[in-house]
Amino acid sequence: MPGFKWQPVFQSNIVQTVTGAKGGQPGPIQAWISFWGHLVSGNPLLFAQILATTETAIAVLLVLGLLGNLTDVVGILLTLGIWTTAEGFGGPYKPGESTDIGTAIIYAVVFAILLVVSASSYYGLDQWLTPRLGRFCFLAAGTFWHRRREV
Repeated sequence: MPGFKWQPVFQSNIVQTVTGAKGGQPGPIQAWISFWGHLVSGNPLLFAQILATTETAIAVLLVLGLLGNLTDVVGILLTLGIWTTAEGFGGPYKPGESTDIGTAIIYAVVFAILLVVSASSYYGLDQWLTPRLGRFCFLAAGTFWHRRREV
């Protein structure tokens, strides 16, 4: 929910949010989460505001069906980033205790499906925008490759 990310309580606790899943994880995953925790701790407010802005932009662009391919790729990268840090790859996995892989990985799969089916080209503004973008149509619901038409 993008609104939560704009709240001061989230912004002041962003480092703890990023590193919260570190406990009980294997060494390499702890190192990965520590790396991101160290990176975020350099300027936590800036990082929180970038995260809030990105999530808000994704939400607005999804609702409008605007720049679908770009939105879906950014959504995949963002949710994978959340899954590998704040959700700790869904782990730690312990027999009989944990079977939850986390929610962010599911969002990444949904964004991938939206990307593959070019969802924004059906009812979104990309229907109108794609032909007007020319060689940059791949950002909207156009194809990832662009062939120039000979006139």
